[in-house]
Amino acid sequence: MKLTSTLLSFALFIIVQNGVTQNAIQIGSAASFSAKQNSTIVIDEASFINEGTTDLQGNLQFTSTSNKSFVNDSDIAVSANNVSFSGAEFDLSGLFTISSSINLTNSANLFLTTNTKVFLEQQAEIIGENEIQTIQGTDGSFISITKDVTTSNDFGNIGISLNSANVNLGQTEIYRHYGTFLIDDEPTMYRYYEISHSTNSNLNADVTFQYATIDLNGLSESTLSLFRSEDGQ
Repeated sequence: MKLTSTLLSFALFIIVQNGVTQNAIQIGSAASFSAKQNSTIVIDEASFINEGTTDLQGNLQFTSTSNKSFVNDSDIAVSANNVSFSGAEFDLSGLFTISSSINLTNSANLFLTTNTKVFLEQQAEIIGENEIQTIQGTDGSFISITKDVTTSNDFGNIGISLNSANVNLGQTEIYRHYGTFLIDDEPTMYRYYEISHSTNSNLNADVTFQYATIDLNGLSESTLSLFRSEDGQ
C-alpha cells in the first residue's frame, strides 16, 4: 500500500495484515504522512516503509509474531514521539528522531541495520530494554542523545550513566555505537560509547557501562576490562 496524500490527524488508525499489500504500508516519495498529538497508529503484522516525509507526534505501535521492519528510505529523518515494538524482532533502517520514547514489550527486539541513526531528543528515553528485550545493531549504526547535565544522568536509559560528584558536565552528547575492534590483538565486545561534554577538566566522574549478554561477542565477562581513548583512536 502506498499513501500519496497527507493525513492531518486521527485518534486511532489500525493497519492489519489482510488490509495491506505485501504486509507493508508505504509512504511514497512525493507523499507526506503525519499524525497529531494524542493519536495512535497500530501496525499489526506489517512493516512501515517511508520514502517521503513522515511526522508522527502521537503513538506508533508495532505488533507482530514474526520479523517486520520500520524503514526510512528518505534523506529526511522520520520524526516520531512514542514508538513501541511488541512480540517479535523488528529491523530499524534509516534516519530517525524520537521525542519521547522507544518501548520494547512482550519479548520484542530491535535491530538497527547498517548506518541506521537514531537521535533521541533531550527528554526521550528507552523503555523495557533488558536481557530478553534488546536493541542491537550493525557497524555504522548508533543511538545518540544530547543533554544539559548537572552532576549525574542516565541519558534516557541509553546504557551508560555518569556521576561527576560536584562538577557539572554541561552539554553532554552520548553515542551508543555498534561494532567490534581489535585492541592489542584482542577482540572487543559489540557495543561501545562515545562521550563528548562541554566541561572537560576536574571531572572525576564515575561511569556505569551497561550491556546485554548478546553484546559480549563471545567473550567471557571475567576477562573484560575497560578501554578508553581520548582521540577516538
